[in-house]
Amino acid sequence: MLTDIQRLYRDLAPSGAVRTRSEGLVSSYMEQRPGDRDRLGTLHASALYISFILEDEPRSQDQVAGAAGISSSTLRRWYKRMASVVLPVQS
Repeated sequence: MLTDIQRLYRDLAPSGAVRTRSEGLVSSYMEQRPGDRDRLGTLHASALYISFILEDEPRSQDQVAGAAGISSSTLRRWYKRMASVVLPVQS
């Protein structure tokens, strides 16, 4: 039986580069914000969305949110939060 996170990766079929980057983002985020562990599915969806963009394999917010079983607005809120924590600020 697949977990929700395994199903998310299966349904969105990310490349190896997207998957590796996504897992790294979740790991980095959890090191800095361990209190958000109860939102692990949403965090993986957020990391995948960011990783698809960074690896030039874009998926829509609706696609990622639908596969994760969350709303697009929830995805938007959490990917922005994750990005602010784990991605360097460029000036």
